[in-house]
Amino acid sequence: MAFEIINPNGKANIILISEHASNHIPKEYDKLGLTEEQLELHIAWDIGIGEVTKNLAKMLNAPAILANFSRLLIDANRGPEQHGLIPTVSDGHQIYGNFNLSDDEIQRRIEQYYQPFHNKTHTLIQKKSRNTQAPLIFNMHSFTPTMNGFDRPWHTGMLWNKDNRVANALRKKLEYRGY
Repeated sequence: MAFEIINPNGKANIILISEHASNHIPKEYDKLGLTEEQLELHIAWDIGIGEVTKNLAKMLNAPAILANFSRLLIDANRGPEQHGLIPTVSDGHQIYGNFNLSDDEIQRRIEQYYQPFHNKTHTLIQKKSRNTQAPLIFNMHSFTPTMNGFDRPWHTGMLWNKDNRVANALRKKLEYRGY
């Protein structure tokens, strides 16, 4: 299955989403030409974020959805027409299994992995929205200390769309705790 649902009937008006929770690549893709060691790197997944998301969902009594496939197979955090949907290079690593893909193979990955994950995410949001005001959505990611040769100085990062209230409140809490 392309996704895993945690706590689907959680009462909190929050939904946790983790597009990069797994480094799983189905056997038929022969690891996309990568080694086991490469698949353990941040290029394949957000290391540790799956467990963080599961634990947070339980602590908050909130539903969560986790992608069960590597971002190297198809990146659920990209739009279908966005560059990098199926990467050929990540942090200097060549992803040979993604070179010269046919339109049929790209469509196959969208239909088998990307779309089921997004459809279920949409269903979770719609279900939660029917019962209460629009839910707070947290898209969960983890940092790697160095990416593309750049040492990242951040402990945490927060992005938001139109309303920065939650990000500012969380930032203040983290600053108070020394971050």
